Amino acid sequence: EDILDLTSPEAILLTSPQSAGQKPWAPVPGGRILNTPVAAEMAPPAPPVPLPQVMPTAAELRAYAEMQMLLSKGTSKPPRGILARRLSQLERMAGAAAAAVASSVIPALMPAQAASAPTEGEAAEVEADSPLAEVVDVFASYNSSLEFGEPHPAAVSESSLLASIPLPRLQYPTDGLLPGVVEEGKLSQLQLEGVLYSGQSHRQLLADGYRAGFFIGDGAGVGKGRQISGIIMDNCSRGRLKHVWFSTSRDLVRDAERDLTDLGCNLRVINGCQELSTGHSNTFRRGILFSTYSTLISASGKQSRINQIIKWCGADFDGCLVFDEAHKAKNFVVGNDSMCTKVSKCVIEIQNALPKARVVYASATGVSDISNLIYANRLGLWGRGTPFPDFVDFQKFIEKRGIGGLELLAVEMKAMGMYVSRGLSWTG
Repeated sequence: EDILDLTSPEAILLTSPQSAGQKPWAPVPGGRILNTPVAAEMAPPAPPVPLPQVMPTAAELRAYAEMQMLLSKGTSKPPRGILARRLSQLERMAGAAAAAVASSVIPALMPAQAASAPTEGEAAEVEADSPLAEVVDVFASYNSSLEFGEPHPAAVSESSLLASIPLPRLQYPTDGLLPGVVEEGKLSQLQLEGVLYSGQSHRQLLADGYRAGFFIGDGAGVGKGRQISGIIMDNCSRGRLKHVWFSTSRDLVRDAERDLTDLGCNLRVINGCQELSTGHSNTFRRGILFSTYSTLISASGKQSRINQIIKWCGADFDGCLVFDEAHKAKNFVVGNDSMCTKVSKCVIEIQNALPKARVVYASATGVSDISNLIYANRLGLWGRGTPFPDFVDFQKFIEKRGIGGLELLAVEMKAMGMYVSRGLSWTG
């Protein structure tokens, strides 16, 4: 049987007012449409409609359908921010679909095509000839915005939606990269993007006075650790010689030391807070403090580790504060301490205690669930200077829009230069 998804652009167009009285489709339980005559006395067939010169593609139909959905959920006020930018983009993408719908070509054409359903033997030929048979890729090959650097050694992709929005123009100087890092390909083009756009984001202050952060949402194989090392190296070359790096396992300190050394950063790596407890010698007044989240929530005698780290950093700390695998801090519920984990509370506390810190979040699952972003208060998505007084209001706004809201959020973050999300491609 020929089944059409009710949520698809084709179904939306078929149920539009222009096609009323012409539909050979009957809705059935479960939100789907079955090609069964509505009644025995069907309306007479519509007169032939001339095909437009350019038939809309499936991508254009999807863009038109999403545009109509967003407009139907709008208010009397003109759209602004994320919604305005997305609507503008969809208007350009819809192209021939919008023109065809406006002239009633698609609503009149598609029911007539569906009424004469192909036989099983003709199905493949009809599908190949159909203008709606275009395969729309969910992912697109990643194209770096940089004109220098070596390509990544593996094929990399990102979601097609993110690929449609470029990163903002890079204005951050590259003089912090040591000689050989770019020329010898120690950091690939996309890794250099993470380093340089992080530095560009860190130059901004949020409305509440805290320094803006950066989010690395890359998947495995792209090199999140390598980018973190590059960010720290860039800051070391600019005179900032004290940094904190949180991760999930102490064993990862060897990987961090390897990457830092390979990039030419010879700053001492302090393995855990235990070394800080030995005293206040000059050896430990600068360096990269590598700690696990479990150490962050522990204590040494009467002093908590988090207070020890904050004291070591100092009130004017402006180095890197890195949260690798940042989703470990996702379980935080505003106003309900019993539902919050110690890790989430400590991650938020240390960010609030170090307002000048250059915060970097690294997690492949960062924007997959809006409730998991509560620790990322340095992105400036809620609070002073935004339409959302707190995270609760921001969460409600995004959740009302479902998966589409999360996608638009990711697009907005990339457009603002605070987010990258790439992954290894399935091709090749």
